[in-house]
Amino acid sequence: MGQSSSDPSYTGVPYTSYSYESTTTDAIYQISEIKYAASDTISDQQMASGFLNGLLSSLDNQLISSSSATVGTHTALDFQMENDSTGLYTKGRVIIASQSNIVVLFDTYINYDDANYQKFINSFYFN
Repeated sequence: MGQSSSDPSYTGVPYTSYSYESTTTDAIYQISEIKYAASDTISDQQMASGFLNGLLSSLDNQLISSSSATVGTHTALDFQMENDSTGLYTKGRVIIASQSNIVVLFDTYINYDDANYQKFINSFYFN
């Protein structure tokens, strides 16, 4: 488990994050919980988009696609990106669990397999 705190430039709202990661020979599976300080000035969609923009700008990633989604009653953003430098392919989901809490599920593949991704992403339940 990793923990970090920061004041991200893409939202301007301080946060604390917790991350869990598992690695296989073909993939990295990661779950992160990001708790933002309470803010009335940022919407759920802005939080999700801001997080994704942070991933894109800080890791030399190119966005392949993104789309809005709903997980239970929560706003979500599905995304796919590829790192030009490493060739790694990442597919993930940002879920807004409450105004101050988002959960990020993603995996990075050397050899992408959609069946493995679907099994991972659909193994989580949010109410």
